Amino acid sequence: WPKDAKLQSEVVQWLMFQMGGVGPMQGQANHFKNYAPEKIEYGITRYTNETKRLFSVLESRLQGRQYLVADQLTIADIATVPWVSGSYSLGIDLNEFPSVNDWVDRVEEIPEVAKGYDVPTKNLNKEYKKNPELLKKRIEESSKWIQAANKQ
Repeated sequence: WPKDAKLQSEVVQWLMFQMGGVGPMQGQANHFKNYAPEKIEYGITRYTNETKRLFSVLESRLQGRQYLVADQLTIADIATVPWVSGSYSLGIDLNEFPSVNDWVDRVEEIPEVAKGYDVPTKNLNKEYKKNPELLKKRIEESSKWIQAANKQ
């Protein structure tokens, strides 16, 4: 946590960017693309495009920077990276956002972050990124669970 009040404010602003932007928009895109009982192209397109727009904001911010605020890892990075990292399930190629892609790799390579990804169970994101069939199977299984829960 930065000692400087201005930097503290920036951390909170980027945390709110995740909480009010990246998380909700990417969450809706994921729902409409992978879990909705019927595919609604408008929802898929609208929320995927908004997610990409938010990634372009991150891209601008991260150009020439290691982290979102003051070139130090903060809660803003920790809160945002897992969302961005999971964008492969929407078909978003992070190579379109090279600074974001490098940032995700940089944060995920921190031993404590990597360890945290395996709580409560082993993180399979790398396997899902490499194996679209494995990802498809996981989404299908999760979708059945979600649809069953919606009927209760």
